[in-house]
Amino acid sequence: MGAEDGENISMETLAPPLELLIEIRFAIEKGQSLRKALQSYCQKAGDLVWRQELVLWLNLIEMGRSSDLVTRKMNFQRRQCLELLERGLQGESIYSQLCHLEEEILVAAKMEVEEFVASLPIKSLIPLLFFQFPAFLLLLLGSFLSQFLSQS
Repeated sequence: MGAEDGENISMETLAPPLELLIEIRFAIEKGQSLRKALQSYCQKAGDLVWRQELVLWLNLIEMGRSSDLVTRKMNFQRRQCLELLERGLQGESIYSQLCHLEEEILVAAKMEVEEFVASLPIKSLIPLLFFQFPAFLLLLLGSFLSQFLSQS
């Protein structure tokens, strides 16, 4: 579900936890277990770093060890996602919280994209100032400089 497959870049590829939550929700709606859905996702996740973190987290959970070492380094969205999934692996019903967290992450990803798009006009001025403006000045002043140099 990523750019590697030749598909268009979607919102899910901008936020790997969103992609995970969507896949988990679909799997739960199809009747799969949470553990099986997580293992399936870990085998096909596109982002290598996210996949490695997820596999390490899942292995720690399956061994009954604390996953704090893995989640401590993650951003808030990823940590929240894994904490919810951990509660689900312990037998708690998480479907409604999963849908709510999915919406929150989707809104956050949209806001991040909007902020990036809003900053593009300023970022596009940099090449204009450093490359195009000096070239334009050379065009304007080029004839003046050639006349000045030919008179000397």
